[in-house]
Amino acid sequence: MKQLTLALLTVLLFSCNAKNNSNSLDKLSVQITTNVQYYNGSKVEDVSEFIFDKGRSSLENENATWQCIEKKYVTDNCSDFSYAFQLTKGSASAAGVAINFEFNDWSTDNYIVMPAAVYNGNRFEVLKYSYPPLFLKEDYTVDRPVTITDVPRLNKYEGESHLDLNTGDLTTPAVGVYFPKTKKGIWIVTEQATELGNSVLTLNENEDRTKADFTISAPCVREKIYGMTRLSDSNETGVDWKQGDKVTIRCKVFAFENLNSPAELNNQFLSIRKSFGTVAHVDQLPFSKAFELMEDQQNQECWDETNGFYSLGGEGWNHKWQLGWVGGCMVTHPLSLIGQGVSQERSFQNYDKIITQSQAKSGFYYSCGNGKSWCSDCFSEPFNDNLLLLRKNADALYFFYKYCLSQETIHPDWQRPEAWKQPLD
Repeated sequence: MKQLTLALLTVLLFSCNAKNNSNSLDKLSVQITTNVQYYNGSKVEDVSEFIFDKGRSSLENENATWQCIEKKYVTDNCSDFSYAFQLTKGSASAAGVAINFEFNDWSTDNYIVMPAAVYNGNRFEVLKYSYPPLFLKEDYTVDRPVTITDVPRLNKYEGESHLDLNTGDLTTPAVGVYFPKTKKGIWIVTEQATELGNSVLTLNENEDRTKADFTISAPCVREKIYGMTRLSDSNETGVDWKQGDKVTIRCKVFAFENLNSPAELNNQFLSIRKSFGTVAHVDQLPFSKAFELMEDQQNQECWDETNGFYSLGGEGWNHKWQLGWVGGCMVTHPLSLIGQGVSQERSFQNYDKIITQSQAKSGFYYSCGNGKSWCSDCFSEPFNDNLLLLRKNADALYFFYKYCLSQETIHPDWQRPEAWKQPLD
């Protein structure tokens, strides 16, 4: 594709918002290219760019002839791009295709968000802890800056600055950028998958952070893969193509003016996040049957008659009972509402046990128990220093009060047990 400066793209990309005008992002100098990529392992080794003439382009690379058909649609509030790639002749090994957005007036002041995966580029301090990622004593400081584990991120310091994510890693496969210098913002949204499965979204900054690239590539080839708080080398690579193979990548581009914060960029996302995707009803298993199976499992495999609570099924500290996150009151709530009589009776016993026996002097509730005693929190063994995951207490309190409110609604004469008043009030 001919490289297009933003001045040429503004009518296509950005005039669709009523508040925008033809010069809305002309200072950003964005260029869009479409490419064939050849891989050496998980790294891109060679890139061949399509040059378009009236929406069509072809290129030859070694024993392969490639074709790409470009379609662009402008609607009231966005610009819709579709690129249909095909290997028309020959074959190709370890290859893929990509759409690349190049930002030529870049700054580390720009705020980058990828829903549920990247915030402010994840450009924070890093501690490469194993799971569970708990601060060690030598890392305790009262003035510690925002600190994360070894997740995909842009570099806060000098050196390589690169991240890539499987589209399935995000709640919506998209990237948003807020440009504080110009008070403008952009969202680029794509589909989760192509004919080659999930795609990869890549962000890359140059050494002096004056340029950046955002790339949508198929198939998903990441240099690093995240798992259990750590990045590791990827064994992903391109696919082998034969004559006639096709792949289509689609994306939609939205731009906004007069934004005063990253929050305002995120607010714009709420109206566009479902730009792609369809809903199909699948008659596979009725909810009523699924609940029946789960209720039977809880009562037959997880109910601990001796201790009077729903267990996680194991005997270790974090497998016997947990307050929130994976157990405790979260499981009990639906059983108390629509379960059989025995489930509702046991749900009450479960709440009563936790509320009246598992609260510490501090007011927090213990997070784990082994049936004999409670601990603040644990992973196989209780943590030192009375550490607890605050979310577990939040989960529990939510369901304590939800249980009380639901019982008062269902049974107008129901009253909170006297023993619960002091712990919950």
